[in-house]
Amino acid sequence: MNLLLPALLFSATLAAQVSAPTVSATPGTRIVLPVLFTNLTGSTVGIQFDLQFDSAAMSLVAVDGDAITGSGKSVFTSAVAPNKRRFLIAGLNGASLNQTSLPGGTLVKLLLYVNPKASAGVHALTFSNLVATNADGGQDIAASTDGSVTVLATSGQGVRLQQTGVVNGASLLPGPVAPGEFLRLAGSSIAPSNPIPGSTIPGATMVFFDGIRAPLLATAPDQIDLIVPYGISGKLTTQMNVMSGAQLLASLTLPVAASAPGVFTLDPTGIGHAGVLNQDGTPNSASNPALRGTAVTLFATGLGQTSPSGVDGKLAWFPLPMPLLPVSVRVGGVESQALYDSAVLDYIAGLHMVVCRIPTNMVPGPAVPLLLQVGTAASQPGVTVAVK
Repeated sequence: MNLLLPALLFSATLAAQVSAPTVSATPGTRIVLPVLFTNLTGSTVGIQFDLQFDSAAMSLVAVDGDAITGSGKSVFTSAVAPNKRRFLIAGLNGASLNQTSLPGGTLVKLLLYVNPKASAGVHALTFSNLVATNADGGQDIAASTDGSVTVLATSGQGVRLQQTGVVNGASLLPGPVAPGEFLRLAGSSIAPSNPIPGSTIPGATMVFFDGIRAPLLATAPDQIDLIVPYGISGKLTTQMNVMSGAQLLASLTLPVAASAPGVFTLDPTGIGHAGVLNQDGTPNSASNPALRGTAVTLFATGLGQTSPSGVDGKLAWFPLPMPLLPVSVRVGGVESQALYDSAVLDYIAGLHMVVCRIPTNMVPGPAVPLLLQVGTAASQPGVTVAVK
């Protein structure tokens, strides 16, 4: 008997696969983890699965992935347990089911926030209760591949700061750094217990980018908030050194981008409702939504070099610096009319305000997706605004 025959028969009838990758993260930071889908036969129109994770180490929010954007499908989630979420990917066309094939690609993007006190090690992401359906109402054979999040140790063996611990100050996502970007360093013993930001006394915390000293916003033993110097503009990489007096605590070579936008949210994890002002100056919320056709103001960082050129640590004054790169906003997937973007008057250089008009032809709701694009780079997923 051919022992390969059962495997060959199974592979021939396998219709769908879901998988999660293996990724690394630093405590106190955020990552975007894709759940991938392959429609092997093209017959699968909907899929459901449970995902178990370590809720003591991380929290997660799910948003639609590229595979279902524009396909008429949506992601529906519910909490089965504190450490388990159920996902249903399906579609509705009015009162009838959307029976078009589910395209392959990223099903959902998991926005994972790693607890600052998460223990180092491998934390599993485990699939269960996987069900795939076809257009005839029957079940397709489906398989899954589990993933994991490796939480990196930030202490021991002289490791104080990992590259995954260098994140945008608004989105908390790692990536290339940009001139004027609010940046957060999450590590271990990277600053003294009694910090004096900006001080030059012995033992004070200082951070340099290619020898240019960065303005510090706040410091704590395991966290430094700073602003990337504008002097790195035009470079491909920059050498960041964290110093305590004359002592080098950490050194990393970081990629540089023209922009790395992040939108400030009400939740400190960089997920959820954006810090938006309605046209009348009141805070936007589900109970105080913006009207379609009115202007709103959002706040962001990482918009890159400006005109006039940004000056490190300077409070913005007239003429207000404006980004050199084109700025656009999408609300509910619809292009918004950008009215104005500049530094915020009397605030330190690097913080920007973007005024845009809510499109009249978008679908309103209490949590409409909001996306800021600066040049070719876009802000973090999972940011919303309330629209009526």
